[in-house]
Amino acid sequence: MTSFGGKVDDYVNTGSTPYVFKVEGHVYHSLGSLCSTDNEPPRFLQIYIYDTDNEIMNRLQFFDGITCSRLSVDVVSTILTALEGCNKLVRLFRNARDFTLSSNLPSFTIRLYDIVIRHKATGPQRISNLHPLYMALQYPLLFIYGESGWSRDLRLSGVSGKEDKNISMNMFYSYQLHDRLNIYTLLLRGGRLFQQYLVDAYVCIEQNKLEYYRCNQSSLRSDVLKGIHDAIRRGDTEGRDIGKRTIRPSLFTGGPRYMYKHYQDALAICRVHGNPQYFITFTCNVNWPEIRRYLTKYPVLQAQDHPDIIARVFHMKVASTVNFLRNNRPFGKVYFGKNSRSCKDPDLHRIVTDFIIHGPCGTVRPNAPCMSFGPSFGDTEGDTTFEIDKIKNYVDGRFICPHESAEEFLISTFINGILQYRENRDNEKLENIVRNPLSRRTTLTEWLYNNCNDESGRHLNYVDFLSEYRWDASSKRWIRRITNRTPAIGRLIYVHPACGETFYLRLLLSHKKGCRSFEDIRTVSGEVSNPKQLWDMHWQRMADDVVHKHHLLNDDDKMKHVLYELELLLHTGSSSSLSELGLPMPNPIVVASVTNRLLMEERNYDKQQLAIEHMSSRSDLNPQQKSIYDYVLSTLE
Repeated sequence: MTSFGGKVDDYVNTGSTPYVFKVEGHVYHSLGSLCSTDNEPPRFLQIYIYDTDNEIMNRLQFFDGITCSRLSVDVVSTILTALEGCNKLVRLFRNARDFTLSSNLPSFTIRLYDIVIRHKATGPQRISNLHPLYMALQYPLLFIYGESGWSRDLRLSGVSGKEDKNISMNMFYSYQLHDRLNIYTLLLRGGRLFQQYLVDAYVCIEQNKLEYYRCNQSSLRSDVLKGIHDAIRRGDTEGRDIGKRTIRPSLFTGGPRYMYKHYQDALAICRVHGNPQYFITFTCNVNWPEIRRYLTKYPVLQAQDHPDIIARVFHMKVASTVNFLRNNRPFGKVYFGKNSRSCKDPDLHRIVTDFIIHGPCGTVRPNAPCMSFGPSFGDTEGDTTFEIDKIKNYVDGRFICPHESAEEFLISTFINGILQYRENRDNEKLENIVRNPLSRRTTLTEWLYNNCNDESGRHLNYVDFLSEYRWDASSKRWIRRITNRTPAIGRLIYVHPACGETFYLRLLLSHKKGCRSFEDIRTVSGEVSNPKQLWDMHWQRMADDVVHKHHLLNDDDKMKHVLYELELLLHTGSSSSLSELGLPMPNPIVVASVTNRLLMEERNYDKQQLAIEHMSSRSDLNPQQKSIYDYVLSTLE
């Protein structure tokens, strides 16, 4: 009834591998008018209304010759008859057909909730994925009664008290995808059409998340997101990365901030437990007995027709393997790598050669997927882009398959056991942070306060404080742990060196222990950091390069030039300034003179060297030259 809009990638479906429905980029459903325009054959919804005497042939004309020859006209006719008897949407459109044949009205419309289907229209309209009939209009063979799908009005039953009764889209689709004992579910027997439905449902959920992020950029603080999170503040060096951003937070699975966040978590684990010794990959095998045992109930279906079962069994196997490795510690001799010829164990050799996922390539199979490369997507020259839409960039470049879709619905695989220290919350507006008195009490300020009143934690730095204390978010304070059977790991959020003060604060917090004030954090070797004092002590050493490069000898000029260079560096790398450090700001007039090369050359001659050259040259003058020289000097005086 509706058309499926999206770029379906059939590159992998060469016939040598199981079929997989793979889609790229945007996905949407479109609904056209009730009747086709002149000289155009009916399509999608119009087939139910226009020229129904030749409906079967109108449907078969869209298939190629080989596929059409394999389709049975009787089977198609039987399916249409069944849908006319039970599908309320098909009956509605049949009534519209009868209305067009019996009425003399020039045009009319059909309303399905907020969808208005017109008699004739210039182009198709996109259907919102929030519409209750979004799936029923696209998959009449899976929803033969035309039943409604997820709606914002759905509520959980049997929930009491203050518990949330709303049903999320993820909850609804997850419920649909579970096979239940003694209950026949047509959806799960859909074969390749079920693969497409899985991808479509996953896209609906992901699109709603992305739309929420797009509409709530202010609450996500994208305008001030400059390195506070696991991202580089002002680290963009390309012109196309400068401007207003539409970002995806680290909560969005698969986004760059999500990946970078877990990368930082992995480094934190390595910091505590050391680097890993083994790199273990886990590949799914559709011949696992659990999958085969399930498929024996449905001889017509194959493993590729049940991505939900594959995802569920795969997760069970991974969890079982991790539990076995963690508790039994069976590591002895380990085999790894793709080259199975180096394996001398015959059983292991057979397993690797039978289930290796890559398969042969090179001269043995020159048409293997890995032997061909697409076009290079390098940097392109063009106008500077001043609006960076990270959401659109992600959607344009994504590929979605049914197996990852099923895993998203059925399984939540990652449990984050790492606490990230940050001084502001991601989902809170800056105005609320300023006005809320509790926001002044952060993990950092309370760490300092706890060290003032509790000596038992002064041997820990800020990062390791979590190993013996836990943060209570409701009371905004650190509480000592009763037990430490599962040690917690803490890490500081990543800060780019260009952030200046924030970067150096993070650096100090990684080493300083038992600090009770910010002065303690800034105390190094018993001395409190004082920028003005450091400047007075070391500015002449900082001017060594200035003397060498610009040949400046005047102390005043050297000082002004160093101040100018420091201010330039601060503005280049971050938004700080010399005034924030208590240092004198270079006067604009002075800066102009300092950067004037000719003026600096005139003001910075070596006077002693010039005096020696003067005496030597004067002694070489003859009487006439000396007379002229004295006359010129007298006129200057």
